[in-house]
Amino acid sequence: MFELHHLSAQDQWDQLQRGEVTPTELVTHYLERIERLDPGLGAFTTVTADRALARARHVEREVPRTAPLWGLPFGDKDLSERAGVRTTFGSRLFRDHVSDRTDAIPQALDDAGGISLGK
Repeated sequence: MFELHHLSAQDQWDQLQRGEVTPTELVTHYLERIERLDPGLGAFTTVTADRALARARHVEREVPRTAPLWGLPFGDKDLSERAGVRTTFGSRLFRDHVSDRTDAIPQALDDAGGISLGK
């Protein structure tokens, strides 16, 4: 079986559009991969698995498939705030900072149908 993470974002989106994979399946694939590989990589400061899965279900039910990023998972930069998610700005001084607002770029990605996996 060809692994989903070997596909380009365009190919993943095409599979989503054809119904060959669902947003929930794609998000689950990446969350499992993050859980397995990130302890050695340290690419994520915060993984928002529950939020990502809830968002995937929301996208499947409520967001039109015509949305340009429909169902595609991504990682936020830790310099962008997302309401309810820890944002460290790459500094230990902010290790406990949880924002109450969402910056314009993460909001635009959400509006386009994308699904944040964390930072």
